[in-house]
Amino acid sequence: MKILELALHAFGPFTDAVLDLSAGQEGLHLIYGPNEAGKSSALRALRQALFGIPAQSSDSFVHPYSKMRIGLTLRADGGRTLQLIRRKGNRNTLLGADGTTPLANGTVERFLGGLTEAEFKSRFALDHEELIQGGKAILQGGGELGAVLFQAGGGLKNLVEVRRELDRELDELFRPGGSKPRINAGLSDLKEANEVKRKTVLHSSEWLEHDTARREAARR
Repeated sequence: MKILELALHAFGPFTDAVLDLSAGQEGLHLIYGPNEAGKSSALRALRQALFGIPAQSSDSFVHPYSKMRIGLTLRADGGRTLQLIRRKGNRNTLLGADGTTPLANGTVERFLGGLTEAEFKSRFALDHEELIQGGKAILQGGGELGAVLFQAGGGLKNLVEVRRELDRELDELFRPGGSKPRINAGLSDLKEANEVKRKTVLHSSEWLEHDTARREAARR
């Protein structure tokens, strides 16, 4: 999927501002500007155009809730395009390019290939604060966001999936308080075997005692 255009009709500080991202085949556009120019607002607009404007929004300081509108033009890998407008509301918030015709549920999801909002945000739409949080997660050795950032920075693919597979294999081997994983079952078998050994093994002192008794009985 490629984002061809982000139209900030009425969102945050913007009124009828358009970011045309359709040119070039490289797939990379650099958007820059001074502090407070609206870069973070544009990023929020992108995410909310795809997944909906939240019930409580801090981007209504110019345009009231009822007027907030974000336009988006997408192109799927197969070449099909989708033009939409997202409005703020409780229902029928996804509209066609005319701004009045409601689009069916799942229209955007099909273009996203099933990505959830959290997955899209962590992979493609991080802001400055979230990058800081992800860096801390890397240092602490955990967190979905930390793993995503680590694989992006290190050129590693599918790090999250590999970690999940390792966790699954670990769960099959051992689980605290469990009985079915292989190590748990092995420890249980070992405990039972040790108990059987404890009950059946004849210690040397007992053997000598029995041997002495046998010898004395034989002499009688």
